[in-house]
Amino acid sequence: FSSFGGMDIEEISKKHPEKIAKLYVEELLGIQDFHINRLLPLVNNNREMFSKLKKIVKTLYSIYKKHDSLIVEINPLALTENGDLVALDGKMEIDNNANYRQKLLVDTDNKGEEDPIELIGKKAGFVVIKLKGNISIISNGAGLALSTMDLLDKYNMGVANILDLSGGATPEKVIQAVKVVIQDKDVKGILFNIFGGITRCDEIARGIAGALKSIPE
Repeated sequence: FSSFGGMDIEEISKKHPEKIAKLYVEELLGIQDFHINRLLPLVNNNREMFSKLKKIVKTLYSIYKKHDSLIVEINPLALTENGDLVALDGKMEIDNNANYRQKLLVDTDNKGEEDPIELIGKKAGFVVIKLKGNISIISNGAGLALSTMDLLDKYNMGVANILDLSGGATPEKVIQAVKVVIQDKDVKGILFNIFGGITRCDEIARGIAGALKSIPE
């Protein structure tokens, strides 16, 4: 929370660290009044305003927990002439891994913002990111995929999409992944980059061999 607003918050944290409050909340305990009481000095000890702010903070935390959120933010939170606190804008990001628990949010999702290949991947249980090149990267980890993309970019080779297998991929999962990425019409080739240990590379190899047999040229 900051009474200076959310713009240039990094700069504010350097010049006016006393104007920013962070509340660390234990998962099992949840947010309590003694957590929120730390915000009182930031509203100049105005207890009437603080009472309204306390309700807002508790509501934000409730939304965060209920909807498997990665972030729930109000910015800016305005103080009216009547002394009311009004959220003028906000941001909420949901953990995609919790979609199965958030049916209402998933059903109201604006699918028009997602590329068709990303939707195909989501239905198959994969995270797919659409890009603008012609090589598909299949890896087991987002960091590995991004480093592979950087390496290809160094040699002017563009990436069409990235698919994350995650750990413990089976041959069947690899075959399914290949079937997903080749539905992207921009794909001219597939590059596998697998970190051994969390995934058995012989299982990946069996999956690639199976994909070559089961997918028509």
